[in-house]
Amino acid sequence: MYPTKRLLQVAQAVTAHDPLLESVSPVLYDLRDALGETVILGKHQGAEVVYLEVIDGTHTVRYAARPGDTKPLYSSAIGKAMLGQLPDGRLEALLERLTLLPVTENTLTDRERLLEDIKVSRKRGYFVTRGENVDDVLAVAVVRKAYGETLGLAIAGPMERMARNLERYQQTLAHHGDRLLML
Repeated sequence: MYPTKRLLQVAQAVTAHDPLLESVSPVLYDLRDALGETVILGKHQGAEVVYLEVIDGTHTVRYAARPGDTKPLYSSAIGKAMLGQLPDGRLEALLERLTLLPVTENTLTDRERLLEDIKVSRKRGYFVTRGENVDDVLAVAVVRKAYGETLGLAIAGPMERMARNLERYQQTLAHHGDRLLML
């Protein structure tokens, strides 16, 4: 059986009226407009992160993704942020169960290095991937709760531009993430 265009139309109609997405969309668009980078909202699903919403950046060269895309927990910024919410014992147990395959040549596949990266990121309050999920893309993520859901909010873009603006970007991301708490 081949999925038809009607299936896509039904899926788009459902997501267009999702109360969660309707309420967080203004925050996502404001974040995109403030930085010009692609904005991603995602949540933990099994050993992956599923993108619930993606707002394309305004730059000509930008990171591109689609709602419904999935990424490994260990190689994506949102995934690392989700891992960072787990207590140390559960985090270590989960990392032992995950098969850490290289997504790119920069993917952290050594459990100890990944664990250390998550712990350092947890202390500073944001999580970063530097070409670990997509070559030449840097992403920054935070986790916030909205409507009882634990959600990851990230911005992603070309490595050089993101690295040059990292401090301002992570502060703006944290501010917009905090707005989710008020929904």
